[in-house]
Amino acid sequence: MSLQGAVEEKLNTMTTDDKDTLISYIAVIVDKVKVPATEDSYTKEQAFDRIVEELQLSGIFG
Repeated sequence: MSLQGAVEEKLNTMTTDDKDTLISYIAVIVDKVKVPATEDSYTKEQAFDRIVEELQLSGIFG
């Protein structure tokens, strides 16, 4: 199974509330990306790492 297939399968088993929460977390991270980064923002690399962390916490990535 491809990574995309595995993610889609996991998303399909999540509740709507869990999906909404995950999307909200990711949106906040993306919103904090600034070039150049400041103390209160993320670089693109930091944002990617935070998004992966959120996906891991949600159980999408093991």
